[in-house]
Amino acid sequence: MAGDVTSGVQSQFSKAGRLGSAANQSVLAQELGDLATKVYAPNYQQERANMMAATQLAPQLAQADYQDIQALGGVGQTKEAMEMAQIQDAMARFDFEQQKPYYKLREYLASIGAAVPQTTAQTQPVFRNTGAGLLGGAMQGAELAGLIPGMGAGWGAIGGGLLGGFA
Repeated sequence: MAGDVTSGVQSQFSKAGRLGSAANQSVLAQELGDLATKVYAPNYQQERANMMAATQLAPQLAQADYQDIQALGGVGQTKEAMEMAQIQDAMARFDFEQQKPYYKLREYLASIGAAVPQTTAQTQPVFRNTGAGLLGGAMQGAELAGLIPGMGAGWGAIGGGLLGGFA
């Protein structure tokens, strides 16, 4: 496009016998500047519009950072549940082995015709995961503090973590 503009301007000044004059150079510079403005101005405006659109997406992109943390928390909870199932299985096996002599005795007594009362004892231990309580409380405190104007998420996380540690 610049070549077309240059040849057009140069041919006009060549016909007038003023090729290479100061007026020729001035008009050529003006025409090339106008061409650049027509070509690059829309691109510049589009780039600025894209920047403004990106600023509108910033909150959602920032929130996406926390989705990774929440997914990791879910993975941790799943791992804890699997480990707890293994612990519960080990406890059930231990309890069974502890009660095995009594089961055998009841079976023997029943086989010889003695009246044996049926009793079952089952224990359910209570477990508390302090680390999970701290982390869960911190996450909930940070989220709650983010909803309160003027309160930093850091203070909410600290308060929630302390309360979660006691739960």
